[in-house]
Amino acid sequence: MDLPLEAFGRIEDETDQRWIDVIVAPAMSAKVAMVVYRIACEHVGAEPEALTPAKLIGDTPVFEMVDDDLPDTFEGGIPKSADDPATTGSSGAPESSTGHPTSPDGSPSGTSDS
Repeated sequence: MDLPLEAFGRIEDETDQRWIDVIVAPAMSAKVAMVVYRIACEHVGAEPEALTPAKLIGDTPVFEMVDDDLPDTFEGGIPKSADDPATTGSSGAPESSTGHPTSPDGSPSGTSDS
């Protein structure tokens, strides 16, 4: 799934298989497996080896679906790892604040008694 869509376009052209089907079953046929493997190797700059059934379905298959490493928890639109402590919001006002400031003599600021 890490291949760019352009690579999947090439795979579709060479195999006549839809890219989504190739993601689900990259070894659906020998032809598809060889094309996907070759294009994936080209993408990372590796030299492809000869494929065998053991390399496709053995203990360490060449095609393996892996979980993405993207965060699934966000706080305030920012990714948050599972180990991060929860944060609390802050208004920026001191904790002892009870409202708007008043003038030193106790009357509301900006008002007069006249």
